[in-house]
Amino acid sequence: MERGIGLELRARAGSAVLTSGGDRVPDPAWLVLSDELRAALDEWARVAETVTLGGNDQQGHPAPAELVSRRGRQLAARLAVTTGCPVGYVDPVTGGMELIGHEPTPWATGLTVSAMSAAMVLAALVALAQGLTEIGAWVPAATLLLVTAGLAPSVWLARLTPVWRWLGYGVAAGVLLTWVVLLLSLLG
Repeated sequence: MERGIGLELRARAGSAVLTSGGDRVPDPAWLVLSDELRAALDEWARVAETVTLGGNDQQGHPAPAELVSRRGRQLAARLAVTTGCPVGYVDPVTGGMELIGHEPTPWATGLTVSAMSAAMVLAALVALAQGLTEIGAWVPAATLLLVTAGLAPSVWLARLTPVWRWLGYGVAAGVLLTWVVLLLSLLG
């Protein structure tokens, strides 16, 4: 099975079924789910079967069918994160299918956050370096080396998190620009 194809999540006869193009069950070596996620999927499928067989609506509360659909979407989103590919969620109540897990990259917002964090890091580190030039010419370079070494692990880990990666990119750019400014100030 190719990773780009994705999965389908459906509820059949009280159990959750993951398929890949038709009724084939994915290779267990590729699809490794935690016991907790498997239990949640099976519980959702049992509830979905109960609701579709004859649940009743209560005044002032969300309909059970709506709750089953919402929980199914949540579990499909967890599957998409776990497997790294989009999941087609087949609603057991309506029979409709929706693609979950494929979100567009927020370029405008992300680049704005990166630019702002780069500017703040650049301003802070240049101010620090200028304050330390009174002590000696090598002190700002040594301090910037320590700051770079201290920030590197955090920036490296932030690149994997969807929201924090933009901040990490900005911090890395700010530190890089600070090195450029420091080298140019030492030359001239």
